[in-house]
Amino acid sequence: MAEKRYHWLKLKDDFFTSKRIKKLRKLAGGDTYTIIYLKMQLIAMKHDGIITFTGLEKSIAEELALELDESVENVTVTVQYLLSCGLMETSDDVHFFIPYAVENTQSEAASTQRSRLSRERRKVLQCNTDATQMQRERNKLQHNCNVDIDIEKDIDTEIEKDIEEVSYDTSCAEPESVSAPPVASIILNDKSFYDVMPDDYSRWCELYPNVDVMQALRNMVGWCESNPTKRKTRRGIKSFITSWLSREQDKGGTRYRNQGNGFSGNVFADLAEGMRNGQI
Repeated sequence: MAEKRYHWLKLKDDFFTSKRIKKLRKLAGGDTYTIIYLKMQLIAMKHDGIITFTGLEKSIAEELALELDESVENVTVTVQYLLSCGLMETSDDVHFFIPYAVENTQSEAASTQRSRLSRERRKVLQCNTDATQMQRERNKLQHNCNVDIDIEKDIDTEIEKDIEEVSYDTSCAEPESVSAPPVASIILNDKSFYDVMPDDYSRWCELYPNVDVMQALRNMVGWCESNPTKRKTRRGIKSFITSWLSREQDKGGTRYRNQGNGFSGNVFADLAEGMRNGQI
């Protein structure tokens, strides 16, 4: 039987000051969404950063809501936001990867924990023994004496391997020039990604009022993932997107138009509004 391991999650000192977390907290109910994100990390850290959709409920959000004891509405908004800004990733809607759950997780085996605690107890006992001996010598000789206390440091190899110094990786810091996270990222023919920014999303919502632009972008992401030989170049990707949206517009749009609901052009407002109307 595999030895039991103890896991713990460490937050970087810039967690609450990072732009993506600050933006999440500014949403209505943002503090609740932030707690849900941390609880999701606690689940993922035991499985190499991956949360797997088992199909027990209709969606990953509903399964997480059941496991986390949170409302489906709050978990749905949290998942959509994390996917939109890269704090959660998926390529098949079954396995959802949370990068920071891997970067910020540490663990130790049960035997390592026992060795560490035993060593600490020995150190305390040694200190107490030395202090008692020193007092006895003072009483006997009736003068001051210098006592050298030599405490042997016994660091076993397993603890050296398990306990690593936390490294603050500044390469993941948010670039100052980026004002908002991308709405979606579409893979190109050279395997790089084209980021769809909120400004483009808002403009397309205005140009194609009968189209669920967010869902259309998700469909494009899936299509490009599934058709590697037909992926677009960086020069041609915008033409590909607008052609797709134009076709959807000409077909009469999506269920949003049919139900009499429009878009605000704001990606987070659209997610929340669609959720309240039972469309997401």
